[in-house]
Amino acid sequence: MEKQTARIVNIGLAGQPEHAVLQITENLKCVQFSEIKYVSENEGANIRQVSLVDAVLDQPEILYILNVLKHTVEVSINENNEATIYF
Repeated sequence: MEKQTARIVNIGLAGQPEHAVLQITENLKCVQFSEIKYVSENEGANIRQVSLVDAVLDQPEILYILNVLKHTVEVSINENNEATIYF
């Protein structure tokens, strides 16, 4: 699995509710929060499973990306379309 850079973006159109997703910067592929299944911390020393809800920003992992990592995070996607984010 290759790590790619992703940013939190809003894919909602004008006049529609906000819909935040991770968007991979190299190919603009959108990753819904519910597709994030794992969080890897401390260079892979700790990998834990997560269950995130789509478009909800008030989740610890998403808040960490927004507030600490300044909207950008490394992500990899496995053959089952399960994403891992790296802190």
